[in-house]
Amino acid sequence: VGTPVVVCPGFADQPVNAQKAADIGVGLQVKRPVCELEEVEQEILKYKAEVKAAVTEVYQNKSFQSRAEQCSQELRDAGGVDRAVDLLLGIFVDPQKLGGA
Repeated sequence: VGTPVVVCPGFADQPVNAQKAADIGVGLQVKRPVCELEEVEQEILKYKAEVKAAVTEVYQNKSFQSRAEQCSQELRDAGGVDRAVDLLLGIFVDPQKLGGA
C-alpha cells in the first residue's frame, strides 16, 4: 500500500527527495523558512499554516493516494527491497557495474 507524504526537508538530500516526491505526485513539499531573527514569529505562523494546508491537500486530494499506490506497486513489480539490496551489494562487490575501474 502506498502512503502519500508531506515532506518538510531540512538538510542534505532531503530537499532533493522532497522535490522528487512532489514531481512524481506522491506528495507535497513544504520548504522550511529562512528568515531574519526579527521575522521568526511571523515565519513560524506562516510555516504552520503551509504545513496544515499541505497535509489537508494530500489527505483530501485522492490523486496523491492513487499515485502513491501506483508507485508502491511499480516498486514491488521491480523486485522491491530484496532487488534493491541485491543491486546495491552487487555494486560493492563489482565496482565495474558503476562504470568504475
